[in-house]
Amino acid sequence: MLKPLVYQIAFGEIPEEIQKCLDSVKAWADKMGYDYQCDTEVPSKYEGRPYRITSEWIRIEKLAERPYLCYVDWDIMILKDIVLEENILTINTIDTFLYLGNNIEIAQKVLERANNTYSNRDKTGFGHHIYKRFLGQEYEKFLLNINSYKHLGWHRRDRDKDID
Repeated sequence: MLKPLVYQIAFGEIPEEIQKCLDSVKAWADKMGYDYQCDTEVPSKYEGRPYRITSEWIRIEKLAERPYLCYVDWDIMILKDIVLEENILTINTIDTFLYLGNNIEIAQKVLERANNTYSNRDKTGFGHHIYKRFLGQEYEKFLLNINSYKHLGWHRRDRDKDID
């Protein structure tokens, strides 16, 4: 088995609350002996696009490129050890924490569907629905124990308001 890679994306200014989440994910990856990568620079092909759209596409592409990649959104705090083996793991908002193990063909199908449906790459929020379709009606069997993480739901906040 290839060593798992825990992968995150953090573009732009990182609020303190989000930095705590990023730190918790890095600490978990280090403790478990997983590789860790956090991309902070927008690739040139996505320059000028909103960060949410960019991160959606990068997430889909990365999961389709490498088996044993665990994508963790920047607003997920890891509370307990999560073991990454062969089994698929996710949470209710599928594309905010997703580990497919060696099942890379699922991610490749999602990327193909996304490219065919959203070829101009100007939409966001679709990844969850496509993954849910390919994971099947029984995707709930892949859900992590809710006590293992905390999802801040940062994307639902009005970023123009004070977050204290």
